[in-house]
Amino acid sequence: MSRITDELIEDVQKYARVISSGSDMSMDYAQDALAKIVEGEEGFDPAGSASFHTWAIRVAINAIIDSIRTTSRDEKRDLEWSELNYPDHTDRLQRWLQSDRTTALPVNGKNHS
Repeated sequence: MSRITDELIEDVQKYARVISSGSDMSMDYAQDALAKIVEGEEGFDPAGSASFHTWAIRVAINAIIDSIRTTSRDEKRDLEWSELNYPDHTDRLQRWLQSDRTTALPVNGKNHS
């Protein structure tokens, strides 16, 4: 039988909103955190110094932080090339391809032979 109460669910949702600065993803983070609590519930030691609620909140906070880090990494990885500050050399390459190609491809506006 699960020890998850409505109070715990509300607290996890509150922490998710606060830690994620009100992100639209906060409820997803809370749901992931609650899943981690359920997965780890058997590992809770009632003889330990923390109550189940305190233990569950610590698990939730760690899970929320991990989810935010993962989301942040995924967003950085998904950047479009156009969003990066790499110069677009398409025009220069096209001109070179249409030339007689007897010169080296210009790099930074200079021919290197």
